Amino acid sequence: MSMRRIVMLLCTGLLVAFSGLFVRPAQSAAAATSCATETTTAITATNGLVAFTLNKSSGSMTSLQLRGHELIGHGGSAYWDMNDSAFGYFILGSSDKANTTYSVACPANGSSIDVSITHKGSSAEPMGVVQHYVLQPGVPAVHLFTIVSHSSSLVSDSIAQFRFVMRGDPTLFTHASVEDDPLGSTWRQSASTFPTPQQLAKAPAVQDATYDLQGLNSQYPKRYYTKYDWSAYYRDHVLHGFYGNGYGAWLTMDHNESFNGGPTHQDLTVHQTNSAPALLNMEQGAHFGGPAIVATGNWTKTYGPYLLYFNTGTDSTTLRNDALQYAAIKWDQAFYDALGMTGYATSSQRSTVTEKVTLSTGDSMSGSTVVLSDNGTDFTQTWKGYQYWTSANADGTFSIANVRAGTYRLSVYRPGYFGDFHVDNIKVSAATTYQVPAQVWTPKTFGQQLWQIGEPDRTSFEYMNGANFRNYGNQLQFAQQFPNGINFVVGQSHSATDWNYVQYQQINGVKQPDWKVQFNMTSAPTIGSTATLTIALAGWSLIAPGASTVSGSLTVIVNGVKQPAWVFPANTTDAASYRSACSGGYHLNYVQFSASSLLKAGTNTLAFRINDGSTTALNNVMYDALRFEIQ
Repeated sequence: MSMRRIVMLLCTGLLVAFSGLFVRPAQSAAAATSCATETTTAITATNGLVAFTLNKSSGSMTSLQLRGHELIGHGGSAYWDMNDSAFGYFILGSSDKANTTYSVACPANGSSIDVSITHKGSSAEPMGVVQHYVLQPGVPAVHLFTIVSHSSSLVSDSIAQFRFVMRGDPTLFTHASVEDDPLGSTWRQSASTFPTPQQLAKAPAVQDATYDLQGLNSQYPKRYYTKYDWSAYYRDHVLHGFYGNGYGAWLTMDHNESFNGGPTHQDLTVHQTNSAPALLNMEQGAHFGGPAIVATGNWTKTYGPYLLYFNTGTDSTTLRNDALQYAAIKWDQAFYDALGMTGYATSSQRSTVTEKVTLSTGDSMSGSTVVLSDNGTDFTQTWKGYQYWTSANADGTFSIANVRAGTYRLSVYRPGYFGDFHVDNIKVSAATTYQVPAQVWTPKTFGQQLWQIGEPDRTSFEYMNGANFRNYGNQLQFAQQFPNGINFVVGQSHSATDWNYVQYQQINGVKQPDWKVQFNMTSAPTIGSTATLTIALAGWSLIAPGASTVSGSLTVIVNGVKQPAWVFPANTTDAASYRSACSGGYHLNYVQFSASSLLKAGTNTLAFRINDGSTTALNNVMYDALRFEIQ
């Protein structure tokens, strides 16, 4: 019997017309001639516009072409990988090959070509993975679906990240395209030119994926290049890509319902390496405090679809705007509904969730975000199911469309208010409009407010150096900017200049002094009164890569008297403070003590100490806001 198996599938029709840049295909467009060829070593598929070859030994694409032009030459590739506790670093198709299979599916009507890699969960790697690469006639793109599962019969697993990676041709793709952050300056377009792989190979590495370009004549405008500068917040992120020499490659994030961590989560998008630029789809990520998947029982989740889209042209704005056409859920809804992908909810099965949440204070709800996420779980820790969000109107009304059937937590957060409002057991049926009972959010307060530092918005952006957060090396300026440390005097100091965006436990191995807040009281507190210090943190971080991930603590010292430590378990630690961020994991605590026993008329001092008495824990703190009240 021949070792060669050929699968040839023909579809009728014509290509969608194109010239220069591809235009959005009409839903009625006929199919191009399409085919897939499978041998013992590889699968090659094409829709007449895009062609790829999937190597059965490595699980990677060894060729990815647009109209016959190679996009991953000169050391490029495309693949799916995962970091988990059970296996370590897993590459789909390359790792645990004994439990990996390949398949090609093409409907008789020629509506699609689906090439997939399947890993069956095993004793070596307990996670089951099915990665689909789908070609649609007339569309210059690859549709990406991932199905991840775990069986209760296998060992439990913890998964920090998994992703699809396209490593493009470094001689072709020379620029990055990511929208600017919703806070801070606009700088990314002017810094879009990658340093070359050769420059990164020569540059000293000052941190993981962070390089000092000084003296290398790089066109990149910053001294330090780090992939973390190009991260994006998920709330409004829909597209990122790289381009150059007449070609563009883009990933759309329109189906972000399957990501982890909610709208305040951020993660990597696109960056240069010392071999080839990387275009990333971080389906599951934990770089900035996103929750890890803890797989213990039976669990299955479908991720996507996402679109890996290609176009041609020389103007970066035109390229990006063309790709943005495909970053809307409805552009190809009919195709996805008909595809029959396992675990995908069609448009007819989805629902709309509406109603109204108001503040008991009567304040406007403008600027509020409404989130549906895992039931019984803080929305920043969601991973098991699906998540949705939208902005509330000024009167508190909202509408969230395209929601899968399920049971959710409804959360609302708003700048200017600590914490969030949430209610569990929102049970959404398929194909309906679900009206949540009207809700009233009563924010927690604890008497008369004496002072507040910062504005609660889940970031440390408003403090010194916060506006410059997408930069490596801010910690190197701290000693010069604050030679005596932080001594904030209420009524005299200003949060923008006298409170840094990160409190460092150590800088270059040197222990840093406690941060202090001084405030004056004209008279001693009333006997029996209670003081409450509300502390909102935008991040509890390791001080650097490789630091020991152990439990840590933040201790408040009131006029020399230590209060019970606020303890952070090891699994709540993020890496945001050294990864070009002003936010990571969100934490909220209320430190209460006897005001009449510990406070006095005149000057009072609160000190903030990281990891008091610990010889192993090394952490940084990013404060969102502090509020001090007495009642």
